[in-house]
Amino acid sequence: MKNKYLAAVLSAVMSISAIGCLTASAGGQTHGDVNSDGRIDGVDASNILTAYAKSSVDGGSLGYTDEQKRAADVNSNGIVDGVDASLVLTYYAKTSVGYTESLEFFINNGEMPLDPFGSGLESDIDADRLLGGSWEFLSKGDPLSTPSYTADFFNYDREFRISMDKTGIYGTGYYETSNYFDTPRGCYNLLRNTEEMNIKLSPNSPEMHFGGMIDTHFTAANVDGAYIMAISVIGNGISVFDQILGPETQAADGIWILRKNSNETHHIIDDTEMASLREKGTTFYAYRWLDLGSEVYLQTVNAETKEVVLDDGMPHEAMFFSYANNGHALTAVKYKIAGAEDKANSGKYRPALVKVTTDPSGNVTEMEEVPRFAYGYYHVL
Repeated sequence: MKNKYLAAVLSAVMSISAIGCLTASAGGQTHGDVNSDGRIDGVDASNILTAYAKSSVDGGSLGYTDEQKRAADVNSNGIVDGVDASLVLTYYAKTSVGYTESLEFFINNGEMPLDPFGSGLESDIDADRLLGGSWEFLSKGDPLSTPSYTADFFNYDREFRISMDKTGIYGTGYYETSNYFDTPRGCYNLLRNTEEMNIKLSPNSPEMHFGGMIDTHFTAANVDGAYIMAISVIGNGISVFDQILGPETQAADGIWILRKNSNETHHIIDDTEMASLREKGTTFYAYRWLDLGSEVYLQTVNAETKEVVLDDGMPHEAMFFSYANNGHALTAVKYKIAGAEDKANSGKYRPALVKVTTDPSGNVTEMEEVPRFAYGYYHVL
């Protein structure tokens, strides 16, 4: 699958490499102007794609100086990849027909798509795009906490690393993703390691091998302009998250909350868009994210039931959820909670599957948490 992705990248390189022309260096580099010729054009986009494709087969090296790397990372997420090249090429196309704003303005003012994963995570490439980069663990789901732990996913070779800031405590290994519930449309939501991990649990302890990360279920959404991910352990084993982070950092029983690097650029949903996305006068299932007391961020999901056989060997009717195919699958929408105006607070992430009822204005009138069952499944309400 990775080779198919690289083939697509290399094809894109070939298709745009003839755009623009190289000129002498202008001496200084601005965002997007990788070759320092004083212009942001198709040559820069081709340059970025070529470097990214090379890094994917050459041990991760882009072959850039530090200045070139900063210029190429146009969305400032710490990663140079095909997304940066696409942004440069789209910006160049707009400037060719009269657009006069800066690249930074273009990226930060409504030119980003509402949801680049509008149909959900339908392949391992989609999952890699989402996971790639640096994530901060939010202790107890508190968005105002100072993150001590980070998780880094390197999608060019699918390596990941969990570490505690400046302590030498870490776990490192390789990962894969899959469609855990085997839904027909495809919903990549299972994260597991592919081999033994190397972990260090204290500054003075030796590095040791850890047999498994244990299967984990991940759900993600754009919550108020930042990607948030909930990771929960599937099954009864001890995961690397338990080993390194401990239960005291969990936002809910067995669930950790991560926030993608704050430099990542996403579409900020304005009030008009938010109103248009709300489910009104209906009952639906959603994943609950940030709870502000009087308001709550909800991500509409598809909830289904099936008969499963678990450890006891008996069949059980259980519920599971997957991303909604609604054009904004990874978008959390802010709802007012009817009658809770006096309960406003700074908010915490309270990850859970919930059954929600709204009035004709889109205000939440009922919200029932669906109890977790086992192995990523939920009890049927």
